[in-house]
Amino acid sequence: DGDLERGRRDLERTARLEPLVPNVHDFLGSIALAQGRWRDAIREYDAERRIHGPLPGIFYRTAMAWQHLGDSGKARAFYRRELARDPGFGAAHDSLEALEARGR
Repeated sequence: DGDLERGRRDLERTARLEPLVPNVHDFLGSIALAQGRWRDAIREYDAERRIHGPLPGIFYRTAMAWQHLGDSGKARAFYRRELARDPGFGAAHDSLEALEARGR
């Protein structure tokens, strides 16, 4: 229903009660990303990868958060990791290309 705060609270409760539920940290990361909480997004994506391994697109989402924080080196590295997994991921390719064109 678009209520990110309620969704966040529900997912945080789920993570506390059932810490091994797949995708919960990925969803929390995506909410944080949508809310501009870049470090929280990275922390949640890192937790998801640690617990369940990398989901499709998770390196891309992590790269976006690093890019918003101004760390183009880490953003570039995560875009490359996403492209290594899925060479056809157009958004990751375009984002990496734009970073490299800026020379940052």
